[in-house]
Formats: sequence, C-alpha cells, structure tokens
Amino acid sequence: METLIDVVIPTRNRGDLIVETLESLLENKYTGMAIWVIDQSEGDGTRKAIKSFLQDRRVHYIKSDEKGSNIARNLGIFVGQAPIVAFTDDDCVVDSHWILETLRTFEDEKVDAVFGRVIDRSIGLPGETVTDGIKIAVKDDPERKVYFGNRFQLDFGHGACMAFRREILEHIDGFDPLLGNGGPLKSWPEKDIGYRILQNKGTIVYEPHVVVHHKQWRSWEGVKATQRNYGFGAGAIAARYLKNGDLGGLYLMIEWLLDQGARQVLSGIFKWRSWQKISAGLIQVIYPFPGFVMGLRYPSRQSSFSDEGYYFPSMARLTPELEK
Repeated sequence: METLIDVVIPTRNRGDLIVETLESLLENKYTGMAIWVIDQSEGDGTRKAIKSFLQDRRVHYIKSDEKGSNIARNLGIFVGQAPIVAFTDDDCVVDSHWILETLRTFEDEKVDAVFGRVIDRSIGLPGETVTDGIKIAVKDDPERKVYFGNRFQLDFGHGACMAFRREILEHIDGFDPLLGNGGPLKSWPEKDIGYRILQNKGTIVYEPHVVVHHKQWRSWEGVKATQRNYGFGAGAIAARYLKNGDLGGLYLMIEWLLDQGARQVLSGIFKWRSWQKISAGLIQVIYPFPGFVMGLRYPSRQSSFSDEGYYFPSMARLTPELEK
C-alpha cells in the first residue's frame, strides 16, 4: 500500500515515555503510514525500549548525534516520502483515529497545515504541585477554526499535534534548526512555522477531531524551565524576523510581553491567586530580552532545504557560527 503519511517523533532520553506513544500510533491500525523515530538520546536506552516495535515494517529508527527537535523534524521530512508529514512528541498518546482524522482534514486541497486538539493528561507530577492555571502545550478547544491571511494569529495549536503537506514544508524551507527543544534559540518552533505558512498565503486548520493526550509529567522546576524557553524563544524569533526585514517581529515581541507577560501576572494576582502563575508571567516579561539579543547574534535565516547543512544533519554545518 502506498504510504500517504509520514509520522515523525523527535525524542531524547525518554525511552519509557515514547513506548506508549508508539503503542497508540500502531493502535490506529492504519497501514499507509511510516513512523520515523529520530533519536537524539545519549546512550542506547531509547533504542532498547522500542526494540520490539521495529519488527513492524511501519516503524523506522534513526539515531542522530545532532541535538534539537527542529533538526530531528527536518531529518524526518528528509527521509520520508509521503505527501503528508505529521508530528507528535514522545510524551504524547495519540487518539485511535488520529491518522484518519488528519488525512480527512487534508481532503480539502486548500489546507496546507493541520493542528489538532491537545488534551491534558496528568500522570502525577514529581515534587511540588503545579497550579491548574499553568498548562504546558495544551489546547482543548472543541471548535474548528481556519487560519488564513493574518500571520499574527498564532493560536492554532502546538507541535505535539501538527501535520503539513510536504510541498508547503519544502516551499517555506522547513523548520528553523535554531529553534525547538535543544536548539540554541529555544522554543517557538510551531508558531514560527505557522507564521511563515500564513505569510506565504497558506491555510492552517485547527481540527478538534485530531486528538492527542499530552502527559503533564513536569515538576514545578521543569515547568519554570519550559516557561523560560518559551520566553527566550519568543524574543529570539522576533529578532530573527526583524533581522530579515520583517517588522512583524516587533509586533510579536510587544504582544508577547503584554499577553504572556503582563496579563499572566495580573491573572495570577486576581484570578488564580497563585505565586506560580505570577512567576510564570514575570518569566515572560524578562526572558524575551536575552532571547532577542541572542537572536540578533545569529545570521539571518537560511534555507533548510537548499542548504544541505540545515536540511540533513549528517551533512555537517548544523549550527551556524555566531557573528563576531
């Protein structure tokens, strides 16, 4: 059967978590897919954890020495051939109809990208309890929504549940290898790629029937680290847009400081009465600024698909040198 969809899972040092991810994917019982596990772990723990899955012809394993979730995503795009490329994370469980609902949404030829519903699935956080006012990578909206034309409308979803036509990924040069977990400019990869799709007159659909369950496994210290990555990445991408001559970077910086920063602080004071919520807001006020400075230090964005060093990690020149 022809492979209609590639599913790419970046992973690093989470062998136990990704086992359930693979189990849920294979429970979809869909034969026209290829699953690509891009492993950036130290050691062989992940390979050992998923060894039994490799007996299924749909599951492929690639070991990558380079670090960064966007680098792994670009590698997954490169090795696959299907017209649709989907992505989930190694701490997620996909719904039994995830593949079919994704493909059904792409039956509309105008759709370039699909983001789905990401539902919180708490598995018991170690250490200090985290307030319900702070959720990491959750979008539990029951209403379908179409995004077109406004590149600043970036509330379409999260990287744990997204899919694209291969042709649009190639057209916009894939994921920025400097962004994403493990990248020098931290988080913001899904907002960045969505921004560029909308900028190129593409159409994004948020489809609530495309569902994954995201495990909330982080302690408060882990949540703070993730919040710092979000803030740093927001500032860094604003700087990169400005450096490329896109004044939209300035708008995004200001919006982030007000919406994710000031609004979250006020929400923590008056709604949640939570010092954790206040702390998360303060992080979003502070960390975009060092991110902005770091973003300016890197060269302007280059093509992921025309520059072999960006596109395929084993071909070298993965991390650009800082400008002197």
